[in-house]
Amino acid sequence: MHIIIIGTTVKALEFLKHTGITLTSIQAENEINGHKVYFQEAGACDYSGMEKGADLLVHLEMDNYEYEIDECLYTKPKFLLISSIFHSVAQLLVGATVEIGTTKIAGINTLDYFLALPKKEIAYLYAKEEFEWKAVMSELAIDYLPVGDRVGMVTARVVCMIINEAYYTVQENISTKEDIDTAMKLGVNYPFGPFEWSTKIGLAKVYQLIDALYEDTHDVRYKICSLLKREVMLSQI
Repeated sequence: MHIIIIGTTVKALEFLKHTGITLTSIQAENEINGHKVYFQEAGACDYSGMEKGADLLVHLEMDNYEYEIDECLYTKPKFLLISSIFHSVAQLLVGATVEIGTTKIAGINTLDYFLALPKKEIAYLYAKEEFEWKAVMSELAIDYLPVGDRVGMVTARVVCMIINEAYYTVQENISTKEDIDTAMKLGVNYPFGPFEWSTKIGLAKVYQLIDALYEDTHDVRYKICSLLKREVMLSQI
């Protein structure tokens, strides 16, 4: 299989860790187990020199480089897998000026912590393409869970909502961060407490996702706690 991966070195290796193409380091060109894997850093890609018609193009930073969707489509990969946490796959494609053609497109949860999980969340642009994607994932030995195409997918959306609610609890002086983390781990058997999770994900990204959810839905459930917002702002000073 001819695969092109665009992203950071860390995310590229993390993505490959749970496939049949595990690498300890990644170069511009790699060949392992019969697969040819080409890697380029996000934001510095030479799309003009990129071979067209790859079996799979994986863009692990599309949420941060939305303008590159046209360049990806221009290379006409058979399958295009893009990060889609702060946007849905459909939202990322709305502004595209290059036709999709026969390219099959899906999104993947690449948020820090979640990309490292053995089972990946995948959202198809078109549900009718499920069987084609199943064959690709099977060939790469990727364990995945199909989810709906929406901002935050499922796991990241739920976890970030829990973090936001935990911040409201601290803001109202109902409990402390430490006690909430302990209660959630011991009471509902979570692997981490909300504030431990926020550290692993990155509080700024939690803020970004909740903000994107509110912009997408205008649902009051996604209004950001002012304490969370203040902590993010203070971290950027």
